[in-house]
Amino acid sequence: MTTPADGSLPTTCLALAFELSPAPMAIFTPEGALLSANPAWTALTGHAAADLQGDGWQTAVHEADRAAWAEALARTASEGARVEHELRLLDTRGGARAFRWTMARDAGTGAICIAGHDLEGERAVRRERIIRDVLDTSDINVWAMDADGTVTVHIGGGVRRIGLEPGQILGQNIFALYGDSPIITHIRMALAGERVHIPHDEVFGNVYESLTVPVRGPNGAVEGVAGVNVIITDLWNARRALEEQLLLVREQQRTIEQISTPIIEVWQGAVAMPLLGAFSGARAARAMEALLETIVDKQVSFAILDLTGVDTVDAETADALARIVQAVALLGAEALLVGLSPNVARTVVGLGLSLDKARTLRNLEEGLRYAMARR
Repeated sequence: MTTPADGSLPTTCLALAFELSPAPMAIFTPEGALLSANPAWTALTGHAAADLQGDGWQTAVHEADRAAWAEALARTASEGARVEHELRLLDTRGGARAFRWTMARDAGTGAICIAGHDLEGERAVRRERIIRDVLDTSDINVWAMDADGTVTVHIGGGVRRIGLEPGQILGQNIFALYGDSPIITHIRMALAGERVHIPHDEVFGNVYESLTVPVRGPNGAVEGVAGVNVIITDLWNARRALEEQLLLVREQQRTIEQISTPIIEVWQGAVAMPLLGAFSGARAARAMEALLETIVDKQVSFAILDLTGVDTVDAETADALARIVQAVALLGAEALLVGLSPNVARTVVGLGLSLDKARTLRNLEEGLRYAMARR
């Protein structure tokens, strides 16, 4: 086959390239009326060439870009040189799609030929590549399958935790791969139209948080399933370790409370409660509860509160101490306060608290002698 002497391509070849090109292409008059557009044009914009014949083409150009389009068209028509510019086209749904257009004038007919580079598609590819790169270094797995179970999407570094590589099971049937696994149960629920969220599920030796959703077609029918699995094994183990540590701390705290407020039966019908260290309001409340239960259970007549180890109390604690004394009296027992320090005594007096229902003694020995004498 030979080409014309001027090196131009045969008309048939040009027509075939115009028809089959994946890039949107169109031919305009020098005045800007659309003469023809190829199938790629319709596929990207949704506009058929027949709908935009003549000046109707202007309606498909974004309003903000129409002046630039007219200027580029005029330059191409007058200069004949190639002109490049960006232009947004409105699709049939009213959305804007950006293209980079190359325009040239045909020397023989004067027609303006334009070919477009889809910037939106390029940006979408770039976004997809970024997303894939991020997912590939994460503990996330994103997948999708059609209604028959054929895997159509399989990306994310999370699959490496189960010995796979991203994309390894593309084209395979997920029902054949995983049989009666809990994964299959969630997939069948999604195929039935349910949105399935599992906060934590132990599968393949890891703990996952998973979301499985139905994929619907234009008519609303379920055409497949998509899912996201996030490996939370490390987080789950850390959480369990923290819960175990908190449980241990609570047990230790209960032990410390029991040790710090012991109730000792020092004589028949007499108990002593040594109060050691910081005597806070909360601790005073627990001490009163334990002491009152002991008085009832053991038929106690004398409750000796030994404050030898308490150097200071605040207003809340002093008030709690006074209420303990009153509660002991209401149960028919006598409260004996022993070992009061000067600071504690000044606080009680300064607050005007009444301890007239309690007998105060110098120390535990005197308290015990008093209880023994009264018995």
